[in-house]
Amino acid sequence: MSNIANRLLRQTVLATVIITSIGSPAVFSADEREVRETARVELEAALQLSGDPERGRSLFATCAACHGVDGAGQSDGNAPVIARQHRSVVLKQLVDYRHALRWDLRMEHVVELKKFESLQDLADVAVYVSQLPRVDQVGYGPGEHLQRGSWTFILQCASCHGASGDGSSTARIPRLAAQHYDYLRRQLWDIAEGRRPQLSATHDKWLSDLEQTDVNGIADYLSRVVPR
Repeated sequence: MSNIANRLLRQTVLATVIITSIGSPAVFSADEREVRETARVELEAALQLSGDPERGRSLFATCAACHGVDGAGQSDGNAPVIARQHRSVVLKQLVDYRHALRWDLRMEHVVELKKFESLQDLADVAVYVSQLPRVDQVGYGPGEHLQRGSWTFILQCASCHGASGDGSSTARIPRLAAQHYDYLRRQLWDIAEGRRPQLSATHDKWLSDLEQTDVNGIADYLSRVVPR
């Protein structure tokens, strides 16, 4: 079976597990547990490597096609801001994509191209991304639900992501501040609908209680927060 077929099979199985287990602990097959354990071990090993930012710069050329040479992404939300994202977070996302634990057609294409074959490749590009200058201009929302979004974020999300949306490198929690509005909004709905299987178990309960205005307000608020 081809790599693409394998990933599609994993995604279908995992999506079925998530959909049928909403509201109860997810039960994974032996194959899915093996994939998750392989990804966990790979991530831990990658985190122990010292990344070479200069080598990462050359590897980043593949990423720049969508994320831009400055890592600023696209204001319409088709690609997120990744500049200054925590190294541990970048590594985790890359590992998840490699094992079909996060889904995106363009990132799956990058995996197929085998541009990042070794853990050292991942470590190098991750440290380069984490050192890119902060992006100050991102895509904002309409501003209609900012107050509601800010309060919802503080009450529901700040305990993990921080009051300023800066996340945590040690806990591998992403920085959300100054991220494109449309990207954040889409990711929130993707989590709620099971397209982010690594996050669904921890997020779907509170997301299921939110209204669309809450989601839009959170995304708009975070897009306007100045990261530290």
